[in-house]
Amino acid sequence: AQILALVALGFALIFIDLLLPSVNNLLKVNLDLSYNFFTILTLFGFSALTGLISGIYPASFLSSLRPIDLIKKTIRPFGSSNKNNSYPNAQKLSLRSGLVIFQFALTIILISGIMVISQQVQFMNQKDLGFNKENILIVHMQDQLMRKYEIAKNKLLQIPEISSISTSRSPLTSWQMSDMPVWDGNQSDNIFDMGINSVDYDFDETIGIEVIEGRFLTKEYLKDATDGFVINEAAVKAMELKNPVGTKMSIFDGTPYERKGEIIGIIKNMHTESLHTEIKPFVYMYSPTGSYMFIKTNSSTNSTIVETIKNKIEQIAPNDPIELSFLEDDLNKLYSSEQTTEKLIGYSSLIAIIISCLGLFGLSFYGLQKRIKEIGIRKVNGAAVSEILIMLNKDFVKWVAIAFVIAVPVAWYAMNSWLQKFAYKSELSWWIFALAGLMALLIALITISFQTFKVARRNPVEALRYE
Repeated sequence: AQILALVALGFALIFIDLLLPSVNNLLKVNLDLSYNFFTILTLFGFSALTGLISGIYPASFLSSLRPIDLIKKTIRPFGSSNKNNSYPNAQKLSLRSGLVIFQFALTIILISGIMVISQQVQFMNQKDLGFNKENILIVHMQDQLMRKYEIAKNKLLQIPEISSISTSRSPLTSWQMSDMPVWDGNQSDNIFDMGINSVDYDFDETIGIEVIEGRFLTKEYLKDATDGFVINEAAVKAMELKNPVGTKMSIFDGTPYERKGEIIGIIKNMHTESLHTEIKPFVYMYSPTGSYMFIKTNSSTNSTIVETIKNKIEQIAPNDPIELSFLEDDLNKLYSSEQTTEKLIGYSSLIAIIISCLGLFGLSFYGLQKRIKEIGIRKVNGAAVSEILIMLNKDFVKWVAIAFVIAVPVAWYAMNSWLQKFAYKSELSWWIFALAGLMALLIALITISFQTFKVARRNPVEALRYE
């Protein structure tokens, strides 16, 4: 047992050395296994403890046997229902079956977890955000480029792959918050803050905002530049407005000054934050300049268009550092922790399945070897191969069923608690746990089927000729 533990330690260190770069890349960390005295002592100590624990059970089992039982071969075979054997095997069978049940319960929990997390990640990726996130480049403008924004906009629009350009005071995924607005006929008891952003006239066209009532800010109406407010559906709900367009309101616009005007349009709610949080009341107002330039492109070759845009900006504002990103990438960063969790659970599930299969393979091999004579006698008495297979597999099916009953409440509670972190989430369906249990059962049957089928088809003469 100690030798096997040392060999396992050697393989473990090799795997750690091979997999550590991938783990660092996945978790965005810089883990390093430094072989100092304490680390070496801990590793060898853990190896010795593992060997000791794994050797205690077989040693205690063998020492408990009576020589007369060995001579008479009265030790009850694995899984036998004969209660008249001199050695009480129920405890041994209970320990082995308990370990298998624990392994498969853990496997079912992990499979359920990866399915729920994958479903939620897919839900987030496919969720209608209320705007277009594809092929939109965001440039964080510095002083020189901000002063020359109109020049830059006109020059960039000459590039055939660019269809629209707009500016915004804030990036789409973060913004300023203002105190509760004041509006005519306010009879609401709601107390809320409102997100604010100042944009130019082409912002709705650039990112594909859907106007559901009224209009967006436009140069065709001169008063929009000073008096126009565009709010989202969440703001209409919070303000309890029945006829929002035309309502007079005032709000601080991120400066010490209060802006007064009227609501000219209602836009569809936009998920510009993570789906962990509910959509907040929001208002857009006009500003000719901002800190961020939004560029809508028609090109799927992002690297080419990025280089073209960089070259144009360098010509216009040579002294400014260029900071740019794609809107889709910025939104994906909001869910980086979920994507990392999905990968970790996936790898953990794979490891758990491999360990469960190895344990089940060894257990089934041992059990079948103990029952070869019994199988031979049954076949001589006319038992069919299908009957032998059912007899050999029923215990394993029973263990997976018990593991399923144990695992489902744990998996449901864990996944339901995890989903509660999201304001917008996928449904926790029963079929996820049923499918996880079915997958565990198939894994178990595939693991043992080769051995059981081989034994079931074996010539009974081979099993009985030495008896």
